[in-house]
Amino acid sequence: MLTAINNQQQSFGAKLNIKNINIPHKEEISKEFAAITKHYKEDTLDVSAELIFRDDDSTFKNTNFACNGKDMGFLTELKDFKNFCKDRSPKEIAKSLGRVFKLGKLGEKTSKERSNIHKNMSSVNGLLIKAQFNQGSSNSKVLNNIISNAEARLATLKTQLAATQERHLNLTNKIKGNDELANAIELD
Repeated sequence: MLTAINNQQQSFGAKLNIKNINIPHKEEISKEFAAITKHYKEDTLDVSAELIFRDDDSTFKNTNFACNGKDMGFLTELKDFKNFCKDRSPKEIAKSLGRVFKLGKLGEKTSKERSNIHKNMSSVNGLLIKAQFNQGSSNSKVLNNIISNAEARLATLKTQLAATQERHLNLTNKIKGNDELANAIELD
């Protein structure tokens, strides 16, 4: 019996939270979303209406999208999201939200990769600065080797960073495809 419970829990995917927005069929959309994102365990897409204040003291509501608690993008007006949901079936809405979720997951992954590359670049830069500062000492042959290796490593890291950014852009375009919601969201 314990096995049956574990198998049942494993069949669920990412969780969809729609907060402060009244749209029909929320529960059905959530079930479809979980089915679409079944290989993402313990992840969440939060869709919420947020009050935005303008400089002239007026307000409006936008639709905010957060992946695992981290803001990933928004639609400028709440009514755009409501209109999108009004014109589509729960399955179509869930599919579009699945694309939005995948954009958030891609953003998480790319951000981590960029962070690691920048951390390595900072470390190599520190080594390079120390070596260049001490270049006039008696071990200049060793220091010259350290400098040339550090410069080569920096060039490699810059290439990795550019490749990561290009891959991110290509995957973003592939995920968005021709999906109206995914293309309308302004990513952070």
